[in-house]
Amino acid sequence: MYNNFRYHTFSLLLLINLAAPRAANAQFTISHIDVSSIETRVMLLERISNAHGQVLNQLQKQISENQYEIDTLRGQIQENQFQLQKMFEHQRQIDKKVDNLKLSGTLLEEHSIENVIR
Repeated sequence: MYNNFRYHTFSLLLLINLAAPRAANAQFTISHIDVSSIETRVMLLERISNAHGQVLNQLQKQISENQYEIDTLRGQIQENQFQLQKMFEHQRQIDKKVDNLKLSGTLLEEHSIENVIR
């Protein structure tokens, strides 16, 4: 529910940010048109409606592209986390081997010293 709300809020913010400059241009254009006849008003409303539809289509396309990029990045992050965990595990194994070799070397040195002393 919260994600759905965030999605719609984000979509609305994108719409406002992208549509506001276009709406300002449309208002400027509209203010110079004589809207005395009903036909002219209808044509003007159709233009506005078409412009809004185009903006909405562009926003939807941009949202879809952004969602695809986000999904791709999430996949890359998961892959990187997996690889990093493998590297940590491999490093732990190497550290254990080094510790075992050091321990074996220490035991061999002690055994050699005891043989020399005898």
